Amino acid sequence: MRYNQQKIKEFLSDMPKNRLPQGLGKSLDDKRREILSGGVYADYLAEIRAKAAEYRATPIEALRFSDFRLFSQTGDRETYQKAYFARRGRLACLALAVWFWQDQEDVSALEDTIWAICDEYTWALPAHIWGDFDEEHRPTIDLFSAETGSALAEICALSEGFLSPDVIKRARDNIRKRVTDRYLADSFDWEHAQNNWAAVCGGALGVAAMYTCGIDTLSEIIFGLQTAMESYVSSFPADGAGTEGASYWSYGFTFFAAYAEMLYRMSGGKIDLFADSRVKCIALFQQKAYFSFGGIVKFGDCSEGDVSRWWGLTSYIKSRFAEAEFLPRPLLPSFDSDPCYRWVGIFRDLVWSMDNKVSESNYHTYIFPDAQWYISSGANNSGIAVKGGHNGESHNHNDVGQVEFYLNGDEVLIDYGSGIYDREYFGEGRYERFECGSQGHDLPIIDGQFQRAGREFCAKDVAITECGITMDIAPAYGLECLKSLIRNVSFNQSDGSLVMTDEFDLSSDDVKIVERFVSFSKPEISEGKIMLHGANGSAVMSYPANEFDVAVSAQPAPRPQDPRIIYLIDFTAKAPGKRIRFEMSINAG
Repeated sequence: MRYNQQKIKEFLSDMPKNRLPQGLGKSLDDKRREILSGGVYADYLAEIRAKAAEYRATPIEALRFSDFRLFSQTGDRETYQKAYFARRGRLACLALAVWFWQDQEDVSALEDTIWAICDEYTWALPAHIWGDFDEEHRPTIDLFSAETGSALAEICALSEGFLSPDVIKRARDNIRKRVTDRYLADSFDWEHAQNNWAAVCGGALGVAAMYTCGIDTLSEIIFGLQTAMESYVSSFPADGAGTEGASYWSYGFTFFAAYAEMLYRMSGGKIDLFADSRVKCIALFQQKAYFSFGGIVKFGDCSEGDVSRWWGLTSYIKSRFAEAEFLPRPLLPSFDSDPCYRWVGIFRDLVWSMDNKVSESNYHTYIFPDAQWYISSGANNSGIAVKGGHNGESHNHNDVGQVEFYLNGDEVLIDYGSGIYDREYFGEGRYERFECGSQGHDLPIIDGQFQRAGREFCAKDVAITECGITMDIAPAYGLECLKSLIRNVSFNQSDGSLVMTDEFDLSSDDVKIVERFVSFSKPEISEGKIMLHGANGSAVMSYPANEFDVAVSAQPAPRPQDPRIIYLIDFTAKAPGKRIRFEMSINAG
């Protein structure tokens, strides 16, 4: 429901003085005492102790102009961002240390860190800034300037009894100048974005505003943010699938939930974004994208590291929706598991955390009719995800028909997920990247051609059942020679086996057909069979050796810090023809 500004102001008229997030069913003080008692938090507390001491002994890393301009010169994002996020890690760690123990050394180090962040030329990343170096350029509200504002606002409120009033005043002045006042003075594309930007920028800005703004300004901001929140919610298909990728679901929904929860409390329960039935579908997506043995669905720009956390978010979802399930992952991740050190998520991992009980059922099947996804799991630690859809999604990969398959807990047929973010990753060369183009997915190569980008390059005639999915993926290639390409994928839950067939209807009998599969498991070829050796066991891939030649090549993973080898298994049709059929199966070895 959309409210006018006057109604919002009425709802906020009795805002509680304590605006800090509370534990689920307990006060913040009680939650702090629970954490300090150790138990599942013991290793995390030790990590914060050690890292806080390390930060105190280490100078604050400079943000250099020579690094800042690298993005415009070479497209390099990582050099500047390494120092930028190191500061956010220092901020979050020292803020937690002060909340836990109130040692004066940590207080002083936190004050210096906040002061340094207020000195920064801009809180936005170079990759997100458009325009010249001037006063209009500096206060760009991107993901990370909004996140910085929310982090400083909450940390100052949390530590108000310990930090210098001068530091707090300077931080709040900067939040207003760079974030809240800037928002009211201009309009931003992310307000209408059909992706995570609407939730992250809007949610973080809203959290910052609820800590720093008077009721008149706050009601104006919340009134305006209704557009961003609606843009975010409406960006999901009706089935709630996170088509940007599971990690972007976690990112966006964390900030959406943080804003929604705080707004609910500040309005006395009168504004409840979680009452929207669409939000429930979106919230329950998370548990469907994970397998009980720890594997995940990595369609789109998904990062394994980003989705291995958010205990607090899952707990909050469970507190709102009885159908929610906890994920098969560690209770509390390492502090460093989020390389961007997003305070809103880190703090809520702690204060929202509650005892979890992972579902004991290993077998699930989820059908997403709108996104055209099929996800299922079964025996032998198996799991499968197949997507139809189109090649115009946010954070799109050209991957219509992609099959991701786990067996023995090993990712046998992989979807690599996201690569290294630089200028070209989001530029014209995006689909030349192995991880973004169909050449890096478990998809056919037609006469040397890959799938094309754009919403019109899609699957058609998609049919999904409990046992698998069938679709025509020919439109994703946009080739005149390809009349149809019917991909049928069947999954057997009882033994975790996979059978896949592709049927090509071609306009010419001289089209070269190559079936490509991508794996982390090392292949060992014999006649009609390939043994795939994974970390936890072996799988056997069977193929028609009399009709297809097979070749294997290897290459390093796209991300330099990833030591894994990727194996490309290519099957080439031996005989030309206008109708070609390929059948492949994978069973436990």
